[in-house]
Amino acid sequence: MKRKEIRQLLFENFGADDDPGCVGYRKGVFTVRREFYYSHGKTERDLEQDILKVVPTARILGSARIDNPFRGGEGVRRNSHWWVAFTVNED
Repeated sequence: MKRKEIRQLLFENFGADDDPGCVGYRKGVFTVRREFYYSHGKTERDLEQDILKVVPTARILGSARIDNPFRGGEGVRRNSHWWVAFTVNED
């Protein structure tokens, strides 16, 4: 799977039209962020599993939970979110 195809899959499944910060790519590493206000018992591990469903060949490098105070109208990076960084061997 090529990088362009992977990015498209990630945007379709995890992207937000109004916030391009949900999906990123830099130096061979993809990063997906999912914003939350209430976690409802979910963790970054749930996001990892969701990514592996979409990109089964992903190799997870790291993940974390970021807790920030709510800022209405700000992007995902400025609010509470989970992030997952991973690589994919391109065909």
